[in-house]
Amino acid sequence: MQDARTVQYDLNYFRKMIDKHEDVSFFEKQVSGFIGIVDIVDSTNTTSKISSSEIAKYYGIFLNSMSSIVREFGGIVVKNLGDCVLYYFDNESSRDSFKQIIECGLTMIDCHSYIEKILEKEKLPRIKYRVSCEYGNMSIAKTSTSPMDVFGHTVNYCSKINRCAPNNGMVIGSDLYTIAKKCNDYVFKSTPSFLTSFKQTFPSYIITRE
Repeated sequence: MQDARTVQYDLNYFRKMIDKHEDVSFFEKQVSGFIGIVDIVDSTNTTSKISSSEIAKYYGIFLNSMSSIVREFGGIVVKNLGDCVLYYFDNESSRDSFKQIIECGLTMIDCHSYIEKILEKEKLPRIKYRVSCEYGNMSIAKTSTSPMDVFGHTVNYCSKINRCAPNNGMVIGSDLYTIAKKCNDYVFKSTPSFLTSFKQTFPSYIITRE
């Protein structure tokens, strides 16, 4: 057992380390852009019934498939968060720049049956997932492990509304809806507003192609 002096020395050491260490460095200004999350539904229950090697293959097929679609549409995969992918699209000057992230998300949904065929071939469980996207301001950071990370209300909002999407479906947040609602290529359906414990409402809209 450590004595009090050793514990005090350890605490002082870590205090100095914390003061000097900078693992995350934020850019000075926030940027406006599009954020997306694609998340597996009930993955904990699904993966509890298969072996560790099968779990790795199951997640690998999903994460690699979704990341490939993001990159094909010109987006940036920010990071994998267990059973979901967080991705980002720049706010380009083009009037229809919002279509990139919408088409990316809808393509993820369109590919569901094909991904299930791959899983079936590998004798792996079926999969359900949901896509959510939003537009807004966010803080961009560079970390020691990644060239880019994103933070802020827009990211949190996108995460909250993900559960409002139907299985193998897609929702968008209110700010992205404001931009996209006049586009005749899509159909929008309002979902019940998501209410947090802080009494904040998070409106969202199911989006499908016309």
